Amino acid sequence: MAQAARLVGRRLIGARRFVPTALVAALAAYTVARAALRFPFADDFDLAVGKWPPAASWLWAQHNEHRLPLGKLLLAACARHGDFRVGPWLSLALLTGACAWLVARLGRERPLLVLLAPVLLLDPTSNAWRWDAELQGVGCVVLVLVALVHALDARRVRDAIVFAVASLLLPLFGGAGVIFSGATIAAAMVLARDTRLPSRARAIVAAGAIATLAVDAAWLHGWTRPAAHAVYVAGGARALALLAARLLVAPLGALGERAPVPLAVAVALALVAVVARAGRQRLLLALFLAANAALVAVIAAARAGRGWIVGLEAHYALLVVPAYVVALVAAGARAPRLAWLAGALALAACVAAVPTTTRESRLRERAFVADCGTEPPDALAARYLPLFWDADTPRARATVSAWIASLDCAALRR
Repeated sequence: MAQAARLVGRRLIGARRFVPTALVAALAAYTVARAALRFPFADDFDLAVGKWPPAASWLWAQHNEHRLPLGKLLLAACARHGDFRVGPWLSLALLTGACAWLVARLGRERPLLVLLAPVLLLDPTSNAWRWDAELQGVGCVVLVLVALVHALDARRVRDAIVFAVASLLLPLFGGAGVIFSGATIAAAMVLARDTRLPSRARAIVAAGAIATLAVDAAWLHGWTRPAAHAVYVAGGARALALLAARLLVAPLGALGERAPVPLAVAVALALVAVVARAGRQRLLLALFLAANAALVAVIAAARAGRGWIVGLEAHYALLVVPAYVVALVAAGARAPRLAWLAGALALAACVAAVPTTTRESRLRERAFVADCGTEPPDALAARYLPLFWDADTPRARATVSAWIASLDCAALRR
């Protein structure tokens, strides 16, 4: 009986590590329940509407600058019944799983990860809960990071398998995955030469790197930049630097927007300093930090000409989070009081910042359902366009109008 009691006690103590993850996940779920709408939005019209079962050629075809066959497949599957609320819930479930796995594998040795990873990965103020294929890509990157660390610490063949599979999946989620896969390939080269790992683990890691390289080559073959996006390219060094700074501090939310440039400089120096002190894992973690820096530079170069648009901070923040996770992993058990205070304040800010304005979108959705079929599709598309698109363009109006014309309004109201 005493032994059973001690076992239960240890498990309860271990379960405490998951309290911040559960808290932030609950807040994010509350946000999704209030904000997620059943209608497609912007890219959803190209990525899911009428695409089931999807053809292999369509899955592999470029969408804007990306090939994202797995993202397309998931989105088309979620939208096959015409209700797009499934997508945000799946995004939340996958990221919650990734966060819980991080805490389970590293929480005991890295207490700061327990506090800060949920806020970074599950920020309930993010507007990205609509649905973004990048969310799943970031989840894979986090899994790769953890598997990489444990491939060194635990020397398990199982971790090598997770590493190889996650590496292979990365480019199938879009351009961000291709950039991050460069880090996994380089890390695999390091791991394959590490004699502390079992020979089978090294062979698995090497095979995963070769397969990933082949997928990257296929991804880049025939790739073209959309002509319509040429205007987005940065027009000068100042615009490029400013957007890069805003992207780097995007995971900090409203705090990052207050002073993006000085905060970005401070964050960059802090990230490099923490990873530089990471001991024998320094090189491997630095590879992922460098990949994230390259991703920030690429996004900035591809978007700075368009200027900073409200929503970019939430849309891209999760692509920058791996850099912060790298620092949390590198920090290990170093948790001075100031850092613990920062973690507690981050959790408190997360609780306080849960959106209260999402009711407006839900009311607009109800108004559209009530008006559906009472006016011509063109008129409804013009009136309710913000419900379906983030920009008022002729293409947006035509696409939304055609979609409204195909709706069964009576069934929609039931």
